[in-house]
Amino acid sequence: MGEYPSVEIIVVDNFSSDRTGKIALNMGANFIQRRCDRAEARNIGLLHSSGNYVLFLDADQKLWRGTINECIKTCVEKNVDAVKIPELFVGRDFWGECTALWKNYMVEAWGSNGGIPRFYNAKLIDRNRAFRVGLAFWEDIELYERLEANGVKAAWCNGLIIHYEDGDLRETVRKYFLYGKSSATLPSDSAKRNIYRTANLTLKTLSLLLRKPRRPLRIYLGTFLMAAIKAATLSLGFLSKVFK
Repeated sequence: MGEYPSVEIIVVDNFSSDRTGKIALNMGANFIQRRCDRAEARNIGLLHSSGNYVLFLDADQKLWRGTINECIKTCVEKNVDAVKIPELFVGRDFWGECTALWKNYMVEAWGSNGGIPRFYNAKLIDRNRAFRVGLAFWEDIELYERLEANGVKAAWCNGLIIHYEDGDLRETVRKYFLYGKSSATLPSDSAKRNIYRTANLTLKTLSLLLRKPRRPLRIYLGTFLMAAIKAATLSLGFLSKVFK
C-alpha cells in the first residue's frame, strides 16, 4: 500500500463566506454548495462518492499524515468495517482552549470502549440516507447505533485527527440550544440512551478534571464554566422542544 492511497475529496458547503470554495477547488475537490444541515450535507457527500471507503471530516478538523492508510490497514488486518480515529483537541483562543481541555479529558474518560467511527466501508452505508436528516446533534452516534445493531464491528486505528476549537460564547449558546432541540427529535429509546450516555460521560469527565487539575488556572476554571454553559443551553433546547 502506497503512502498516498487514491482518494476523492468532496466538500459540501452551506454557502460559507470565507475562502472554502477557492481552497477546495484549488485542491481538486468536488465542491458542492447546498442549503442543508450537517446530516444532509454528509448524505450529499456520500451520494457523490464512489470509493470503497468513506471518511467524514468536519470543517474544524485536520487529518494527520498517513491516517487514511492506517484506517484501511485496520479494516483489513482486524476484519472490521468501521474505524475509530483518535482525536486531539486544540484551542485557538481562550474559550477554545477551555473547550479543548474539556474534550481531551472527555476522550480519556470515554476510554477504549468509547468513540465513534468516522471511517466506514462504503458498501455498508445507504448513500442516499445514511444520516438522519434534521438531526444536528448525535447524528453520527445515531448512524453508528443502527450499524452496530446490524452487526457492524469497529476498531481503533493508529492515525490522528486534530480538532480545532474556537470559543465564541454567543455562537456556543446558539449552537447548543439548537443541538438540544435536535436531540429531542430522536426516537424515545435512542434519545434516552444518548441522554444517559452523555450524562454519564459528563460526570466521568468532571471527576477527571477534579482529580487532575491543569494549569494555567484561568483555563482550568474557564473549562468548568464553558461546560456548565453548554449543559444548560443543551438542556433548555431539549426541554423547549419536548414541552412545545
